[in-house]
Amino acid sequence: MAITLLIRYLKAHFYEFPAKMLIWSPLIIVLMACKFLISVCLCCCYLFCMQLNAQEFPHFVEKLTTEEGLSSNKINGLAQDDHGFLWIATSDGLNRFDGTEVVQYFHQDNVNSILHNYVYCLKKMPDNFMAIGTQGGLSFYNGNNGMFQNFYYRSNTALDEFNNVIIRLDIDKKGNLWAVSRNCIFIFDTKLALKKVINSPFTIEDSKKLRLRFAEKIIPLSDGYMLLYLYNGLFIYSPVTNDISRLENSLFKEQLKFANDISSPLLAQNMEQYFPPAHVFKIFDHFFLCIKPGADSLLVFDENGKQAGNCYFP
Repeated sequence: MAITLLIRYLKAHFYEFPAKMLIWSPLIIVLMACKFLISVCLCCCYLFCMQLNAQEFPHFVEKLTTEEGLSSNKINGLAQDDHGFLWIATSDGLNRFDGTEVVQYFHQDNVNSILHNYVYCLKKMPDNFMAIGTQGGLSFYNGNNGMFQNFYYRSNTALDEFNNVIIRLDIDKKGNLWAVSRNCIFIFDTKLALKKVINSPFTIEDSKKLRLRFAEKIIPLSDGYMLLYLYNGLFIYSPVTNDISRLENSLFKEQLKFANDISSPLLAQNMEQYFPPAHVFKIFDHFFLCIKPGADSLLVFDENGKQAGNCYFP
């Protein structure tokens, strides 16, 4: 095919030259062949550019609100999946943003939907799954087939309402998913099967007079251990015993003593109801950023309890 096109090209451009020149001038033939190949390459590049122009180029979005397609302007959480989609948890529906358009997900009267329209939190999981904590239970979205798998914990008591308000999600070093509700903590294995439930001591009577919030924060530690900021203090979950114990009675009592020292003054102020955990944050996987109460300072500790840095503000 290429030889035929070359012959036609030569005939079209050398009709004014004698035939002998075409036969006995190999240099001219080579030069014209090169010119022909260059023309073909330029043509291919042109067609390729036309194809690129037919696709939308990436663009920046300065804001994303209900005017741009969000279901609500109250954002509770963000997560990006394996395909690069941005998932947005709102007070009225779940949203997926692809950089151009927003797809909204709401609770429907069928199994393939989220359990509740109020979405508290999101957590990206392996194998293109997304964990979705809602007001009415936990949903798992399978990005490979677009299907939802839902979990609702039933104890057949009035506490079911609080057991299924999923307000926080995290993954430990063993790959287990931790789902924190207002009244308990669920632990799922890597196959999304329920592995353990850590129940609170709250009763139905407590739910009538208190704003139930069993766990304020959970922080993954090495080897599958978890630091738990519960309503009544700091606890450590051990994957060895599959149970929790107070920090001061655990193997981490020396390493994480700084967390107890920072939190104890706050805990003593309101021991009976709420325990504010907003003074310790996990950063860079193996470090803790701490805000010392009553002082304008930031402290950084590693998991061994060694202070790795500090910053004081006069």
